[in-house]
Amino acid sequence: MNRILVLAAALSFYSIAGFAQTGLTHPVALATPTLNESSGIIYTNGELWTHNDSGNPPAIYKIDATTGAILQTVNISNATNVDWEDITADDDYIYVGDFGNNSTGVRANLRVYKIAKADILPGASVNVTAAVINFSYSDQVIGASPGSNNTAFDCEAFFAKDNVLHLFTKDWVDHHTRHYTLSTTPSTYSISPAEPFFDVHGLVT
Repeated sequence: MNRILVLAAALSFYSIAGFAQTGLTHPVALATPTLNESSGIIYTNGELWTHNDSGNPPAIYKIDATTGAILQTVNISNATNVDWEDITADDDYIYVGDFGNNSTGVRANLRVYKIAKADILPGASVNVTAAVINFSYSDQVIGASPGSNNTAFDCEAFFAKDNVLHLFTKDWVDHHTRHYTLSTTPSTYSISPAEPFFDVHGLVT
């Protein structure tokens, strides 16, 4: 539990520090109907990026931190937005997590799209091809659907560090979270919890 609290504090600090660098001191309305369901956001290399939730075009958007206007659209040509939930980055790549699973609770085609920052060329709208990291949970038994918002294997939060992605489940059943680690090397993985679950008394998102 202490590790989770330390992690939460660290994430809060970096989020606040990142937005402070943009001069953003209050919520900013996204200035376009294109971003009608912004689901994840990341501040990296002095730029603010976001994406929409499930069923929307497979694209990430660079936005103005002051006005919320879209500065650039990056279309991911080999991607589908099944249920995009979060976005993170390291020095060289942006990662988009297509791992939402709250509608049926039995989704097994989970993936992370890995986008090279070097491929994002200047322009209002550009197309890129992402590398794909496919994964499933080794402790998830796929069977009859438990129903909407009734699964322990939803995920809406992750971050990248030292070539490892750290995923935290949003457990709708008992308000625990499971911490999984996933390599940033594109391949197909079956991942197990990195440690016992944490009782966070809430939904990690």
